[in-house]
Amino acid sequence: ALVGGFVTQPMDVVKTRMMTQAASTAIPYDSALDCITKMIRTEPAKLWSGLAQRSCYMGPLWAIQFAVNGRISKTLETQNAARNLQ
Repeated sequence: ALVGGFVTQPMDVVKTRMMTQAASTAIPYDSALDCITKMIRTEPAKLWSGLAQRSCYMGPLWAIQFAVNGRISKTLETQNAARNLQ
């Protein structure tokens, strides 16, 4: 989850900036590529802003998902094995 968040966070930041630029008084970006290049030049660390917050909910979310998935799979396998014995 952390690696996925680290890789996709810059795309989310660019998307958010592009979506909110109409409400801003800043000079609008021409495109997503223009947004990325301007951010890399002026504020590269901002590409990962919000990563800590995203990790706080993604880590537990994935942990719960994997635990529940394993439990459901085991239950279904047990039920299928019982049906096959009948």
